[in-house]
Amino acid sequence: ETVDQALRGLARDCAATGQPLPIIRAARLTADQFEVYLDEPTTLPAPWTGTADAAVWRFEADHQPDLDTDDLHTIPAPYPSLVTIGKDTEDETGLIFLDLEYLGSLGLTGPRQLTRQAVAALAIELASSPWADDLTVTIVGDYADLEGTLRSGRIVYVPTLEKLLDR
Repeated sequence: ETVDQALRGLARDCAATGQPLPIIRAARLTADQFEVYLDEPTTLPAPWTGTADAAVWRFEADHQPDLDTDDLHTIPAPYPSLVTIGKDTEDETGLIFLDLEYLGSLGLTGPRQLTRQAVAALAIELASSPWADDLTVTIVGDYADLEGTLRSGRIVYVPTLEKLLDR
């Protein structure tokens, strides 16, 4: 909820001030705060607070009750391809996110079973994340039954790349 509300609140506030949405390359969530790592230094509107690095901004979790959640859910999700990639090594309860749209591509290496599980985890998060509510995840080749299991309405399965290109 903190991630979704912080990002939609940022989109609302940027639109209200005519400020373009910043490009987020990564993010970090802990029990106390949500931090975004921007592609370039900028200034974000309150309740975001800056850090010593002008490209890193912090949203304190205690600001969440101040946001009108009904109002925020009318705002399209501004960063639907933000996904969790692992735990924070500094705070074991913290999570690290990458914006796949910013990256353009993500290569995974390792044993086949682990990389397949990682891709499935990314697909599941994209298909169920509240901050990706208008996103369609297309899965090619593997996990034909994933949408039937999740029933998210966001997953499309295609058996081969050729079939995807035909579509």
